Amino acid sequence: MNKKYKWLLKQALQTREARIFLYHVLHASRLFEHGFVPGDAQATAFHAGQRSIGFFIYDAIMEIDPNLFTKMRAEYKEFSEPKKEDN
Repeated sequence: MNKKYKWLLKQALQTREARIFLYHVLHASRLFEHGFVPGDAQATAFHAGQRSIGFFIYDAIMEIDPNLFTKMRAEYKEFSEPKKEDN
């Protein structure tokens, strides 16, 4: 990632909302799941593409601050859990 985009990401990651959203994107990319679909090469390729985008974002975050991913996960979990008043 070039310096300009790295700077943009670093600025965005200073906000809780951006960290939650980017973690949501990482979660949707199925980053930590295997993408193999037995008997379906196209689905496997699709999942590989999803994971590739996830790894691109993850690697950039890790270059900026390796401890940030843990913080993002905690914030995402807190944001995603339904609150009693949401029911």
